[in-house]
Amino acid sequence: MPRPAGPVEQLALVTERLRELLITGEDFDAIYTHILAAPGKRVRARLVLACAGLLPDAADTAVPLPDAVDLACAMEMLHESSLVHDDICDGSLLRRDAPSVPAAFGVRTSARAGFHLAGASMQVVARVLTDNPEIFARVGEAPGITYADRLSDLSYGQ
Repeated sequence: MPRPAGPVEQLALVTERLRELLITGEDFDAIYTHILAAPGKRVRARLVLACAGLLPDAADTAVPLPDAVDLACAMEMLHESSLVHDDICDGSLLRRDAPSVPAAFGVRTSARAGFHLAGASMQVVARVLTDNPEIFARVGEAPGITYADRLSDLSYGQ
């Protein structure tokens, strides 16, 4: 799969993949269709895709685009889960100019869907990490990703 130029151009891949991950013929299809109908700005997905682009592009260190897209989807799924539960807690009737999930589907069903969505996002992350152990084992080695590359420069309590 050719890699689109950048995170904004890759958002179409995220939208398509979210539909594949969420609309499965199972219990929460109607809720997930409702959520996907008003997607928001996908800021978190863009951040994940941009971070994936920071890693060196060598074949042995680059996250494959489908896996980077899946991580972006997982982040969006986790965020959407938090919004569903936020709307339950706040009693919000609207989200993104549409009925909130609890207003449209009821609190009990929405709570279950929110937990399911969070769990599904963690399954996606686990699959990507399992499929790419050599890449994610070395993420902390990339300059600027963590402070691990500067630990020798830090003096604790001295």
